[in-house]
Amino acid sequence: RKGKKKVRKWTRPADKPKRPLSAYNIFFRTERERMIKEKGRAAKSGGAAPPSSRGIGFGGMAKAVADRWNTLCETERGPFEKQAGAEKRKYFIALEQWKRDQLLKKQQNREIATTDPCKSPNGESSSSSSSSLL
Repeated sequence: RKGKKKVRKWTRPADKPKRPLSAYNIFFRTERERMIKEKGRAAKSGGAAPPSSRGIGFGGMAKAVADRWNTLCETERGPFEKQAGAEKRKYFIALEQWKRDQLLKKQQNREIATTDPCKSPNGESSSSSSSSLL
C-alpha cells in the first residue's frame, strides 16, 4: 500500500550481552552431543544406522531430548539448573555494566553536542569575556 512506512526489525546491539541459556537449553546441548557421539560409534561399528543417513534429524532429536528432560528427577536436573543459575547471574552483572556504559556514552555524546568552543560557560562569546578581564 502507498503511504505505509517500512518498520525496521529490531536488532540487538553488537556489544550487548547475550541472554543466558536455560537449564533445558544446557541439557539439550549436552544430550545432542551425546546422541551425535553415539550415532558416530554405531555407524563405525556397523550398527543399526543406515550408511545413507547423514546424522540425526532435528525433529526426532528434539522430541527424544524433550521426553528425556520430562522424565528427569530433581536431582538429575540439579546440575543443569545450577549451571543455568550461574550463567543468569553473570548475565545480569554484564547487563548492568552494559547499561551503565550506554548511559555514559549518551552523556558524553550530549556533552560533545552541547559544547561550543566559541562560547564560554556563562554564555558570552570568548572575545567579550577576554576584554572584560583586561
